[in-house]
Order: sequence, then structure tokens, then C-alpha cells
Amino acid sequence: DQLRALETDDLAALKTAQIAALSTTQLSEGLSTDQIVALTTAQIQALTTKQIAQGLTTEQLAAMETVDFVALKTSQLRALTTQQNAEGLTSDQILGVTTGQVAAIEAADFAALSTKQIAALTTTQVNQSLTTDQIVALTTAQAQALTTRQIVALTTDQLAALETVDFSALKTAQIRALTTTQIAEGLTTDQVGVFATNQILALTSDQWQSLTTTQVAALNPHLITVLSPTQIYQGFGTGQIAALATAEIAALSTAQVALGLTTADIVALNTPQVAALSSAQVAALSTEQVAVMETQDLLALTAGQLAGLTTSQVALGLTTQQ
Repeated sequence: DQLRALETDDLAALKTAQIAALSTTQLSEGLSTDQIVALTTAQIQALTTKQIAQGLTTEQLAAMETVDFVALKTSQLRALTTQQNAEGLTSDQILGVTTGQVAAIEAADFAALSTKQIAALTTTQVNQSLTTDQIVALTTAQAQALTTRQIVALTTDQLAALETVDFSALKTAQIRALTTTQIAEGLTTDQVGVFATNQILALTSDQWQSLTTTQVAALNPHLITVLSPTQIYQGFGTGQIAALATAEIAALSTAQVALGLTTADIVALNTPQVAALSSAQVAALSTEQVAVMETQDLLALTAGQLAGLTTSQVALGLTTQQ
């Protein structure tokens, strides 16, 4: 009661030692939000970690001037409880903190931040502050709350740290925001392996072409089937076609084989990939595609696959050398 009776000017005149001597009860029950606002930066910095963790209510924390909040020491920030971080921090306070202060937030406390607080982080804070532990700690809802600008700001190491359950839940706009460098150097094979159907369909041709051969081989075969022949034609280079696993080759539709694969792609196929083609896929090949098939690949075809060849493919496609 005596504390609440103090005028804000009188409270601001208290020495830092007097502020540090206040009990946690005096802080939580004695100071109004107006009085918290009246505290000077030096007084805020004088608060002990115990006072921070046990004395400040979420309402008092939210009332703290941004200029005072960003002046908190690393030890004071680390003292904030999960509840204080989740319910007390305002968007303005988050915007104002330095990169070092963001990095100082414990992973468990970071995971407690609201989606609104996550979305309030600046691209600089994201790029220069977020630790891989904080990225790992992100909830699915928090990952989905990242803006496209924040997604672009992620380093390749940060992107690689994103849990597969969170990665597979990213929105199509977030997937489209990924740069070709992020895709080629940041995505892990585990992340590529959990691509959702809507995410695969959202990839641009440039993004497809940025996938490494190792990443292409990690794609879930059933996802290959959802791609249009045009997406395969425009999005895959010969190196990527050559990297497809035999299960991925076998998953291609006859339309994807006939219209999606170029003659250069056919040449790039290795013998195990050719052997994985079904008789229906073989029958779907154009005469131009048949004509460029390597002799050793043709020799690897089974009787069932050879039976799939049409009379036109044999008459117009096979060369005398084959």
C-alpha cells in the first residue's frame, strides 16, 4: 500500500539499491502498471533475477516501456519465466530487443511465445539471432506463423534445424518463398522426404531445378505421381532424372514418361532405372525416346518389357545399332 501511494516522480527518484531491495511480494502486489512505466532504465536494470522471475506479473512486464525492456541484461532476460515470455511480452518489446537478447531466450521459453510474437520478429532478428536450438523448439503453429520475409531470412543452418513435422506443415506460400540456395543447401533429405502434396505442387521450376541429386532421390515416390508432365519437363534436369530412385521411376505415369521426359533424360537413365520401367511405361515411349536408348539398357529389358514395345516403336524407333 505504501508503495502504491508513492507518486511516480517519487518512485523514479528511488536509488537503484532501494529498487533491488524490494521483495518479490512488494513488486508484484505493491507496484501498479503506471509505476512500472515510471521506472527509469537504471532502476529496471537494477532488478535482480529473482525479482524478475518471481516479482513481476505479466501485466507489469507488458507495461514496461520498450526502451527499458530492451535495456534488460542477458541474465534478466534469461530469468523470465515461460509464462512471462508467452503472456507478458508485447510485439513492440520483441521488435526492440537486440539480436543478442533474442539469442539469450531459452529454447523452452521461445517455444512458449505466441504466434503473434513470432511473427513480430524482424528479419534481422531471425537471420542473426535465432539459434538452432530455438528453431528445433518451434511448435508447428509457430513455424506456420513465420512470414514469407522471415522464411527468406532463415540461414541454411536454421532451415536445416526445422523439425520434419514442422517443415511438412509449412504453408505453400512459405514453401514458395524459399530461395534456391536455401533449398539446395538448407533442406535435409529428411525434410525433402516429408514434402506434403500441396508443397510439392507449390514448387516453382527454379526451385525444382535447385534440388540436388541426393535430395531428388529422397523424394517420396508417391509424390512424383502428382506432378504434371509439364512440371517434370520444366522442373527436372537430366542430372535430377538420373538421380531418381527406381521406385520413383516406377511411380511415373505413362503421360509423365511420354511427355515429361526429354530424349536427354532418356539417355541419362541408368540401367537399373530402365529395368524399373513397366511394360506400360515402355509402350508409352515415343519413337524418338526409344531411338536414343542405350544398347546396354535395351539388353537389360525383360521379355515382359520388350513385349510392351509397339510395332511403331520397333519399326520407327529402334536403330540398326540397337
